Amino acid sequence: MCVCLLFLRFLTSMCTCLEPETTTPLNCDNIPCPLIFKPVCGSDGETYSNACVLGAENCRRGPADKIFIEHEGFCPPGQQETTTTVRTFST
Repeated sequence: MCVCLLFLRFLTSMCTCLEPETTTPLNCDNIPCPLIFKPVCGSDGETYSNACVLGAENCRRGPADKIFIEHEGFCPPGQQETTTTVRTFST
């Protein structure tokens, strides 16, 4: 089970995944990000639908390949092939 803490934008601007003190494998595919479209441009040149979605991608990638928010809004064309990542969850 993965616990995702969404800190206020001015504190960290991304989710942090913490693995509990058990042997349960970390599952970064089920992080409940809000369905709020507030795009951010990642340091990888990809546009993410919001800061939490970028944080969830960081959780999947691991600490060695961390992405940072370059700025709010869409990444400029040509920076890298840009795709908007939108994650949906069913209840």
